[in-house]
Amino acid sequence: MEEITTEAYDRVLSPGRIGTLDVPNRIVRTAHATVLGGSRGLLNDDLVEYHHNQIKGGAGLSILEIATVHRSSGGGLRAYDDRIVPGYEALMERIEPLGARVFQQLWHGGAQSLHPTRPPWSASAVQPTPTQMTPVPMSHAQIEEIVGAFAAAAARVRAGGLHGVELHFAHGYLVQQFLSPLSNRREDEYGGDLDGRMRFALEIVDAVRSAVPASFPVGVRLSPEAVPGGLTTAENVTIARVLAATGKIDFIDASLGSYFHVEKLIGGMYEPTGYQLPSSERIAAATDLPTIVTGRITSMAEAERVLADGAADFVGMTRAHIADPEVLAKSLAGKPEEVRPCIACDMCRATMETGRIGCTVNARVGREVATAAAAAVPPAASRRVVVVGGGPCGLEAARVAAGRGHEVILIEREEALGGQLRFAGRAPHRERIGAIVRWLEREADRLGVDVRLGRPADLPSLAALDPDLVLLASGSVPRLDGLQWAAAGRPIRLTGGAELISSWQVLGGPEDPQGPALVIDDRGHYEAVATCERLLAWGGKVNFVTGLNSFAPLVEATFEPGPALRRMRPTGRLDVHTRCAVTAIRPGSAVLQHLEGGPEFEVPCERAVLVSRNRSVADLQAPLLEAGITARTIGDALSQRDLKTAIQDGHDAAMAI
Repeated sequence: MEEITTEAYDRVLSPGRIGTLDVPNRIVRTAHATVLGGSRGLLNDDLVEYHHNQIKGGAGLSILEIATVHRSSGGGLRAYDDRIVPGYEALMERIEPLGARVFQQLWHGGAQSLHPTRPPWSASAVQPTPTQMTPVPMSHAQIEEIVGAFAAAAARVRAGGLHGVELHFAHGYLVQQFLSPLSNRREDEYGGDLDGRMRFALEIVDAVRSAVPASFPVGVRLSPEAVPGGLTTAENVTIARVLAATGKIDFIDASLGSYFHVEKLIGGMYEPTGYQLPSSERIAAATDLPTIVTGRITSMAEAERVLADGAADFVGMTRAHIADPEVLAKSLAGKPEEVRPCIACDMCRATMETGRIGCTVNARVGREVATAAAAAVPPAASRRVVVVGGGPCGLEAARVAAGRGHEVILIEREEALGGQLRFAGRAPHRERIGAIVRWLEREADRLGVDVRLGRPADLPSLAALDPDLVLLASGSVPRLDGLQWAAAGRPIRLTGGAELISSWQVLGGPEDPQGPALVIDDRGHYEAVATCERLLAWGGKVNFVTGLNSFAPLVEATFEPGPALRRMRPTGRLDVHTRCAVTAIRPGSAVLQHLEGGPEFEVPCERAVLVSRNRSVADLQAPLLEAGITARTIGDALSQRDLKTAIQDGHDAAMAI
């Protein structure tokens, strides 16, 4: 999608209307899980502060994360519990003065509901994913119960003071399980052709509309499944038209994907801007109702283009707001370059598996209460802070420290900033990751950080700067000792002049076609995937070897292994060997063995790349402390983890000064 370059956002700023409700502008924060409500599923201080912080930048409409309508479906907020009403009231007390409109998404997970022993309810006994329990087909009484539960939940939302509801009929959850021919195998009036499969959805709409006033907006979220045999875009067009013809809904939110093709739900950086639009535009055009579209739209210029093209009436920019809640305000102020960029890494989704939402580039997300409290306490005095290392951790530390009024000097031994991201951003389909470095560099310059490139740090040079504090963000370097966790104590034997190289040499160097390559993944993160894809782009064959149980398991939560394999498998030049260790590398071949034993076997190998945990570079802290200089080691220099942790380390270290 071509990006508008003008700074005028006339369409973005124009007021919109959903039903009889006025919406101040065309930007929407669509529903997204945060897990901030905790195990009780009610609105608490963390969740209220998160949404207040996200909305205060000016988004016109915010749709709260899934709220389950019935206790048979775990997850999300509990809209079946009367105790949620006071929580809504507390939320609206904070948000109402901002002028934004707030809707609640109502949901039932159906076969996607998690319970250790109780089987979930669904249209039919179709297992939705390999890890989910086979559901129980719903009886007529259970269908009637859930229809009533949607209506009762909508009434609670209205009682709590919210402005509307969105009924979640998409993404492979209960209602779409009825709509989809992949999951609905019923032979009664709720199955068969599309008319039958729509009956449940129509009954829910009818019940919800009867439970709330005509002035209270009710909308639906729809999505094609993007998989052969699944619910199609054309069927979604029909569903939209039938629902609109009832006169009982006020808007349509068009999305994409289900758990049969899960990575389409939240497209990663490999997806183009507006990747959902080809299907969403057709659904949006099916009726005269107001429509919302989304799909990795990250700037106001892109949103303005969507509206200018007539693709929809409102534009979802959820991840853009997570990365920077001020995306709209900064853009309107003529400062789009100050907007912290979303890099579409999908860690906002993945971090929920550790307990709550987070963001790689914005260290405050999910910690709004704690970080606001820290920010409210200004430094006692301005101090001279020297940051060693210009990677993302050091840059974030320098940015935050300078923003708090400290004098900051950043020293980087290389002639360019970025650290390991200078290599990561050169991998195929990963260019977007470099956007955060460019933003941090601009922010450091704007805030007056004294950046000194090409300056190796040592004790005399640091002491000469007379610092009050040194933050050592000196990062880490590849470890090429040939050790693999699955073969601890038995380094890879290198014979005949064979050697190991690092991913940095592949990703950071020029194109270098050679013979077959070996990528040894001892981490399970994306680094080895990126290395593999770059080598394949050079035309050679690659054997991918890992002692782990699967391909890149540490990025499964961001839905990246599947798309990466779909790009690489068709080349016919990739072989993946899981639960294997490399025992030897010699000229022209490598020797592998399954972890369970058995005979060794050879694969061709002209170049062997080892991707393992890096060695931290932290050799300056002890000398600095011995010299009486206060120093702290942060980021990869402390321990190699990931980009999100590196940025958070830098942020927290600077906030503590």
